[in-house]
Amino acid sequence: MGYDGGTFDVATITLRRMGMHVLGLRNYAVRGATMRDRAFAEELITLLNELASTKAVKDAMKAEEHAQRSAPPPSAPLESALKKFESDLQRVIEEKVARLSEDERRKLAERAIQSQTDACGQAFLAERYAQCEQMARQLMLSCPSHFLFQLMLISTQRMGQSNAPWPMIASLLSQSVKDVWYQDLLKLTLGQADPAKVLANAKDDDQRCEALFYTAMRLKTLGQNQASVATLNRCAATHSTTAENRLAKMRP
Repeated sequence: MGYDGGTFDVATITLRRMGMHVLGLRNYAVRGATMRDRAFAEELITLLNELASTKAVKDAMKAEEHAQRSAPPPSAPLESALKKFESDLQRVIEEKVARLSEDERRKLAERAIQSQTDACGQAFLAERYAQCEQMARQLMLSCPSHFLFQLMLISTQRMGQSNAPWPMIASLLSQSVKDVWYQDLLKLTLGQADPAKVLANAKDDDQRCEALFYTAMRLKTLGQNQASVATLNRCAATHSTTAENRLAKMRP
């Protein structure tokens, strides 16, 4: 799909309401993303643009804007100190990055994203779901992926936040996303697919790993902890290099 400023204006407002800035999705490091995740991010943006035109979302945005106008202003000295700190930090980072070659910058960005993704996964494994959801949202600005979206969705489910946007968006994506395999994985998490059938449809070790991982996550969400652990052990044993396999192996 084509990315023009007009297209993003509406979705930007919608995503702010939902805790994600669409301009971050537009400007993420494309070279570091797989083709599947780039396609997933594009379809997510398309869906959010469509949602932005609905009356419910418009009403929610108006309520949010009113709440922001009514909120007391932050302390001036604190705000000034934070801005100076951010400015100084940004200057130091820019000076250091300017000395690096293009290849070194790419490797640095990849290591940083991997480190942050691991930290997000560790928060998830430790059942710090609010922290995981917040970290995943921030990471989606630079490296949107199906994996991070699933962590946000599952964290929301386990916190019992029935009014959060992710379950609704996941339900719509499970019907509209072009990648049929992603449809199946989203339906697994939403409890709308038979785990055995999804696993049977897996074409390679990576897909078998993903099917087992999200089946295990669904079992844990339902309180079936013993079955979840056994399924996650099968996921960790697959010869896969997916983020799901990495997270399964990070367990204590």
